[in-house]
Amino acid sequence: MDSPAVMHVRRALVRAAALGVAVAVLIVLMRVMGPGTRTVAVGALFALVALWCTSFTWSSRDALRSPVVGPVIICWLEVVALLLCGYVVAALVLAGSYAQEMPLPEIVISAVVPGVLCLALPAALGIALGRSRRAQH
Repeated sequence: MDSPAVMHVRRALVRAAALGVAVAVLIVLMRVMGPGTRTVAVGALFALVALWCTSFTWSSRDALRSPVVGPVIICWLEVVALLLCGYVVAALVLAGSYAQEMPLPEIVISAVVPGVLCLALPAALGIALGRSRRAQH
């Protein structure tokens, strides 16, 4: 039987890995399509559907199942932090990346803004919805 701490870490890693794959698909898709408004539209739609819906749904279910909200918030903060770190590392490591000409603070800011808008915000809304549903039952 796994301890609650192991389950918590496993849950955060699974969520970060799944959302990380979605972000990687988004980046590859946008590179293949090239610059233009169509690329931005497809990227925004993909981010809305894949990232928003997934993080909102998962966080809502986590908050609904959990008797306390603290571990759910910590789990989702860990997920967002893991994804932001992964994005920054990938931007620094990948050949031909735009980040090779940018200083590190700019790379971090370019990761934080979409991270907050596409991951943290829907997760926070999902946690709020899950907690309100739990309170009703």
